[in-house]
Amino acid sequence: MKTAAVIDHNRLGKELLRLHLPDFMKLFAPRIAKDIDWSSFEILDKELNELTRIKKRSNDVIAKVKYKNVLVFLIIHIELQSQSEAGFARRMFVYYSRLHEKYGLPIYPIVLCTYDMPRRPEPDYYQIHFPGLKVLSFRFQVVQLNRLDWHKFKTSRNPIACALMAKMKMANTERYDVKLESLQNLGKLNLNEASKSLISCIVDTYLKLDAREERKFQFALNRIEPQLKERVMELTTSWMQKGEKKGEKKGAKKGEKKGKLIGVRETVLRLLRKRFGPLDTNSTKKISVLPLSTAEELSEALLEFSGSNDLVKWLESKSIRSGK
Repeated sequence: MKTAAVIDHNRLGKELLRLHLPDFMKLFAPRIAKDIDWSSFEILDKELNELTRIKKRSNDVIAKVKYKNVLVFLIIHIELQSQSEAGFARRMFVYYSRLHEKYGLPIYPIVLCTYDMPRRPEPDYYQIHFPGLKVLSFRFQVVQLNRLDWHKFKTSRNPIACALMAKMKMANTERYDVKLESLQNLGKLNLNEASKSLISCIVDTYLKLDAREERKFQFALNRIEPQLKERVMELTTSWMQKGEKKGEKKGAKKGEKKGKLIGVRETVLRLLRKRFGPLDTNSTKKISVLPLSTAEELSEALLEFSGSNDLVKWLESKSIRSGK
C-alpha cells in the first residue's frame, strides 16, 4: 500500500483508541462496557515498555477504568496487530501476567488485528498442560477485522465502526461503497474536529480509490441529500492524491513531485488547524517550505502531538538538524 511509508498504521490505530476507547468497547465488548463508569478513565502510557523492557513499542493501549460502580478498577489492554505473528498468544499471556503482577487488578485483554491477510482465525487462547494436569488456560478476545462483514456495521453510528469498516471484509467492487458509507456515517456524528479529521484520514488511508472507483464514488456521492454531501466532501482528506494528479497533468516528473509536495503540505496544515485551531505565522511559514520527506514525517508525528507547543518543538528540532 503506497501510504505505508508515510503513515504508521499502528500509530493511527493507537490514536483512534485513545480518543474513542469507550466507543471501541461498546462496539466489540458491550457486556463489559455497560458496567464501566466512563465518566473518567486513565490511559496508562508506556506500561508495557517498562514491564517488558521492549523499546519503541507503540502498538498497545492500556487503560484503568472503574468497573461496576465500585472502587475496583479494571485494566483494559488492547494490542494492535498489523501483521500475523507466530507465538503471539504466548506474548499476550506474558503481557497479562506482568500487568497483573504490577497492579493486582482484573485485566480484560483484547487483540485488534488490522491486517488484510491471512484470513484464517487467529487463536484466542494460550495453554500449558501435562498429561493429567492442565496447568494454564489463558483466554483473550480477538477482534479480527478481515473476518468481519462490513455490511453488519454500515448502519452503526459508532465512530469506531466508521473508521474500522475500511479494514473489514469486503468485495473489491465494494471499496468505494464502503468509503462512502463510512464518511456518511461520520458526517452524521457530533464529534470534535480532531476525531473527525483522524477518522476520515484513516478511511482515506485504507481505501485509496483508483480512477474507476473514484468515478463511482463521486456518482454515488452526488445522489445523496445536499447537506450530507457537503459534510462528506469536507471530511474527505485525499489531498495527497489530488496533489499527485495535479502534477500528472503537467506531464513532467518535476511537476508530479511538486504536486505531491503541495498536497502533503496542505494535508498537514489542514489536520493541524483542525486539531489545534489557527496556527501562528512562524509555524505556518516553516511548514510551507518543508521538503517532501520532512512533510511526510510530520504527517505521522502530528498524531502524537497534544498541543501546538509540540508542533513548535518538532519544527525547531528539524531546523537544528538541518542547520537552518
